[in-house]
Amino acid sequence: MQKSTKRVVLILIAVLVLSAVAGVSVLFLGVQRAPKIELPPASVKAYQKLLAELRRSESVSGSETQDPARFAPFPPDSRDIIAGYARLFDRVEPKVESFEKDNKDILYKVPIEWTPDKRSKLPEFLSANQDLINEIKRMARRGGPIYPLDFSRGVAVQLPHLAPLRSCARLLRLDAILSGIEGNYSGAVEDIIAGMQLGDALAQEPILMSQLLRMTTYGIMSDAVQNSFNGADLSPEVTSRLLTHLVQAAHREALAEAFAGELYSTFVTFRHLRRASRFGLFTVVEAPVYRDIMTRLIVAAKLPYYQAAPALARLEQRAGRLPEISFPSTKDLLPAFVPVCTYQARHEAMLDLIQLGILVEQYKARTGSYPATLDAIAPELGGTLPVDPFTGERYHYRLSDDGFILYSVGQNCKDDGGKHDLLNGDMVWGGERQPRTARPTPGIPVVPPPTR
Repeated sequence: MQKSTKRVVLILIAVLVLSAVAGVSVLFLGVQRAPKIELPPASVKAYQKLLAELRRSESVSGSETQDPARFAPFPPDSRDIIAGYARLFDRVEPKVESFEKDNKDILYKVPIEWTPDKRSKLPEFLSANQDLINEIKRMARRGGPIYPLDFSRGVAVQLPHLAPLRSCARLLRLDAILSGIEGNYSGAVEDIIAGMQLGDALAQEPILMSQLLRMTTYGIMSDAVQNSFNGADLSPEVTSRLLTHLVQAAHREALAEAFAGELYSTFVTFRHLRRASRFGLFTVVEAPVYRDIMTRLIVAAKLPYYQAAPALARLEQRAGRLPEISFPSTKDLLPAFVPVCTYQARHEAMLDLIQLGILVEQYKARTGSYPATLDAIAPELGGTLPVDPFTGERYHYRLSDDGFILYSVGQNCKDDGGKHDLLNGDMVWGGERQPRTARPTPGIPVVPPPTR
């Protein structure tokens, strides 16, 4: 009887072990086939070097501090740039917070929704803060680094610069819209390009929240484009400046690098937890799973969305099947990471729609009518038209009774006939079918960056 009992216990143990192995096998499916990713990635190493040099230079003076290679790949005057942003942010935040108390309509709504009272306050506010706006534009031209990221903190890396940088973009949007209302279209484009340059500076940061704010910043500037001028208002020189900037603004590789940075940050956190003997089992068991999914996400993020979509769908399903007992970094964050590639596709579509929309409007100004097809403006883009990142096919364009409609099919990858809805419809450039100040913005929603 005793032997029989022991045998039953052994069988039960064997069944449990086999079940566990089967479950782990599902999680680890394809681990061996995943490409290798260097950790830390080059971008993280650059910030580690930057932070070390900044700390070392606090006690070093003379010619050594002027070595132009010290902060490479960042500019040799990186210390001054970081200090300049810190001073700027100290000035911006109080101004925007004070203005926001009584004027949220102006900050968050399009001009057609501004009340006469609110509208009358804008010129006075912007005039009183032109020195600050000029400083924002000056720092935007300098680029990054904006803040010395400390990756030794793992997922708790501090990001105090994101909220004030978003405030800078909002001020530039207001200045651009007022410049457009006053007919100063060159000044409006100057503001818009400066806002985009702030987004470009964030492209250096291998942090997911930084990349989300990069896209949000461009979304704010897209709104400024649609509410400041018509393409026909711009001179050839101003148009060239704006389009030249838009062509290089996709920064898809920055998102892939951010996923690599998040992977490294999580591994740093896992290491801290193991040393503290907390969640040790989770970090040992789940680290390979987390690395495998993130590695595949990094590879997918480098591809056009329409090529990456099948792999992203598989990763989303896999991340959603993680056990409830999983460590929060895998259970909660992984399913949220995959949709970010959709935001990047929106960003890329938005850039294309701005270019195409402006050129269509300029075509009418030259010829007296809108082009029958987008082929007519292809020469202005080097002879090749961009394709919708969601499908790999041409953007939809057609003439209407009072103008034209131009759109991407959006994240549902379905032609909804030009119904503007970022989640369940199309991304629309409105043309002249609506008053300029009521155009839909084909960008991503402006969302505040969460604290870390």
